[in-house]
Formats: sequence, C-alpha cells, structure tokens
Amino acid sequence: MTTQLSSDLDVAHLERELTALWTSMSEEDPGGITRSCVLNLIVFGPISETDHRLDETLIEVTEHHPSRAIVLMDDRETLDASVQSWVNSRCALPTAASRQVCCEQINIKASGEKLREAPSAISSLVLADLPVFLWWRDELRPNDALFRRCLSLADRVIIDSAKIDSYERGFAQIVEFLRTNSRSPLMDLNWTRLQTWRAIIAGFYDVSDYRPALGQLKSVEIRYHAESDERLTPRAAYIAAWLASRLGWKLMADSVRFEGDTTRLSFSSNGSEIALVLRAVHGESDRSGHLDQVILISGSETQTGSEFKVSKTPDGLRLAASVSIDGSKRSERVLGYDRWTDSSLLAVELEGIYRDRVFEQSAVMACEIVRAVIAR
Repeated sequence: MTTQLSSDLDVAHLERELTALWTSMSEEDPGGITRSCVLNLIVFGPISETDHRLDETLIEVTEHHPSRAIVLMDDRETLDASVQSWVNSRCALPTAASRQVCCEQINIKASGEKLREAPSAISSLVLADLPVFLWWRDELRPNDALFRRCLSLADRVIIDSAKIDSYERGFAQIVEFLRTNSRSPLMDLNWTRLQTWRAIIAGFYDVSDYRPALGQLKSVEIRYHAESDERLTPRAAYIAAWLASRLGWKLMADSVRFEGDTTRLSFSSNGSEIALVLRAVHGESDRSGHLDQVILISGSETQTGSEFKVSKTPDGLRLAASVSIDGSKRSERVLGYDRWTDSSLLAVELEGIYRDRVFEQSAVMACEIVRAVIAR
C-alpha cells in the first residue's frame, strides 16, 4: 500500500501519513497483520539504481529483518532543487500459516540543494533505540558532505564494490574510509559473496595432515572472469589479499609481470618467495567478476608437489574441492555454492553491528595489490 506523492519534505506530514497507512491496513485486514521493526535501514542511490529490484530486495529482507526503510533517491537528471516524498508498506509471509509481517518504507526523491537537506529530515525519521544501517548504493566518497551526513546517523555502512567503475579508486576509497572512520564499521557485499570460497580454502588448514604441505606453498593461482579490458577484478583481489594477509605475506616491490591475460606478482614469507598468478578469462560477460578457480601449490626439492584446488563446476551451481599430496589424490568433494542475491547478502550483513578485522586487513592488502598492478 502506498500513499500519495508529496512535493515537500515535511517530517510531521510523513509521520501522519505512516499513521494513516497503518490504520487503513488494520481496518482492511484486522488481526491478520503483524507490524514489526528491529532496525532502521537507510538506502541511498541514484534513481537509475533504485528501481523495482530494490523494492523486491527490501520485501525479501523484511522476512528476516523487519525494519523502517528510508530510501533516499538522487535525481541526477534534474538540475533544479526539487523533492518528492511518499510512504508505503512492505509485507512478507514467513510461513503459509503465519500472519503477514509488515514494515514501513519512507521514500525521498531529491535533487540539488533539497538532496543536501535530506539527511536532516532523515535524522528525525529514524526510530530511536534501534540500530541504523546505511546501505550506500553508489560510489563510496568518504569526504563527500552528503555521505558524511548520512554516515553520522549510521551504526554500520554497507557498500558493494561489484558496482564500482574503477576498482583502483574503489579500493582506495575503502582504505580511506577505514583510515578516517572508527565509529561505523564498513562491509562490502562483494566480500560477503566470497564467504563459501573462503570457508573451503580455510578448511584445508583445519586438516592436520595437510598443514606440512600448506606450510611450503610455492604459488597461488586464481582464475576469474573479467571484461575484455580488465586486468583484475575486486573478488580476485579480495581472495588474493585475504590469503596474503592471513598468511603474513609481504608484496615484493616491482614484482608485477604481465603475460597476455596473466598477471604475476611475488610475495615474501619467512624468507621464501611465493608467486601469485592471476589469470583472467574473457568472453563470458554474464559471469564477469566471478571467481572460477583457486589453486594452492606447494612442494620442496624432495617432494613431488601438492595441490589444493577449489573450482566452480561448469554449471556454476557448485564448488569442487580436491587435494593431492605428493602427487597422490587424497580428497575430492563437490559442495553446494551460495548463489547470492542482494537480499540474501544484505540479510547476512544486517545480523549485527561489528567490526570485521579480517575484512579490513584484506581490503588494505587488496588496495596494495591493485595499485601495484595498475602502476605496472
């Protein structure tokens, strides 16, 4: 249910509209609706990005995290200062036998000076004593005045580096945010997409019989899908940076080498050199940015060599993990792969307010890797 459009941004008027909305819904379905709210979710993005898919995402998120959503839309096609606002409800049916769980959504479309004034109204619209999440669906600009004002309201910030035009600038902005902000933890949905990959790779280290071989890593090869002009992608940079930061590797200066679609870097670790091989696969635009394979290769002068591999199956629905020690296959298994949607990613990151130090350290290392590749 949606109220009529208003050509101003009157907080008292919006609150009255919300009251009227719930009254009307209760009269239409007495006893059949549960009004619930456990958090505030501020969503910002250009109008081109705030389309029907966002509505579907917020409805799905409602099942797990009932919230008051405040959607601020940047009307970049309008040069004059203007604003429109309206409210609507979002309902989900958790089970066939349960009541509908309904939440409220406040929508603000603004441009020019009215857009810059919007955070003041939003501060009055957030529900007190509930956490505030800011989903920034635009380029992260840590020093931008509008972003800083929205940030001042937020207990946690969520971005998505899959949507950035320049991954060099994107990672630099993430690192700048981490350096200058200590109050509101940051999370990147592109990092969350790698959850299953990271869990499987980390699982190799949980097997005591594998640790001697893993302690003698010689190289890591990462294969990923990329656009024709891309040398690296955010997810490939994240998985490489995660391994490097967790294992204490240091990037060696001037070690970047290009060989066609392959990029090679060298790291130092306890006096040894480890090669990072990044292989870009071009031609499948629908899979651009996706990881395809990660291989950890180890060995010594007295060993045949060991290989720890995680690969996406050809249908893209599963991950295959295999282990070969000294040339002898020890393990092979196929696991389900999480096909993340915006709603499932967001549901994970709305679970709580916490600082993910592993993500932060990986983001810093990813920025270092990206800068080295670009500089070359």
